[in-house]
Amino acid sequence: MDIPKWLAELPSNASLNAPDVQRLFGLAHSTLYDRVKRGTFPPHDWEAVRPSNHQQKRQWYVATVCKHMKEME
Repeated sequence: MDIPKWLAELPSNASLNAPDVQRLFGLAHSTLYDRVKRGTFPPHDWEAVRPSNHQQKRQWYVATVCKHMKEME
């Protein structure tokens, strides 16, 4: 899978949240987490906590996403 230019230009330690990853790969929320559970997509690297409601937001580093895209080729 080709890595989009905008993604390749980001620092490797920049983060993408679940909606970003879903749009990038064209996946529904449930499909993304099913693939993580089955081991066919890398698990998130860390979780950010939103101060307003204390919800955890899963985050993937750009490096993790790019590595996965290269492995898909």
